[in-house]
Amino acid sequence: MSSIWPCTSEFVIDIQLKAAIDGPARIRIEEIVGRVFLDTMELDDLYSSAHLFIAAIRVCEHQHGGRASVEDVCGLIGLSLEQGNFICKKLLEDGIIERVHGAFGTRLFIKDHLKIEEIPRKEKGSSLEEEIRKFQDSKKGFAQKIESLKAAQAEKKKSLFADVEKKLKEQLEKK
Repeated sequence: MSSIWPCTSEFVIDIQLKAAIDGPARIRIEEIVGRVFLDTMELDDLYSSAHLFIAAIRVCEHQHGGRASVEDVCGLIGLSLEQGNFICKKLLEDGIIERVHGAFGTRLFIKDHLKIEEIPRKEKGSSLEEEIRKFQDSKKGFAQKIESLKAAQAEKKKSLFADVEKKLKEQLEKK
């Protein structure tokens, strides 16, 4: 379908919203999102993923009466929960969406959709592997810091025992 519909992200989002609102059209949102949007855009960059995620939140809000959860959004656009939570975390950090924890679960709300345009286009979002590598590097740094503290403590302890032993020898020699 990508050859039939030359799409931009704004065009696809408009189609998604019209399909959600226009009941007689009988266009299934899953088909539009799955075939058109995913076929025409690379979801490797954060900009495209953010547009897709925000559009899916709007569709879920319409379908579920204002209740959009990460599970609903991921189910709608065909992402795994891990990928969805990763994108959600990035959008939360940028102040684009808001997460509200309540008695009936966690819900997502759009806070400022215009901030999506501040995300650089074609910039690859940091992948899960990069995030894991950063975490492991920080853990290694933390482990090295602990080892250096332990070594310093051992050296302090050694010098303290040497001082105590020296004082005891001096006291024994005086007697």
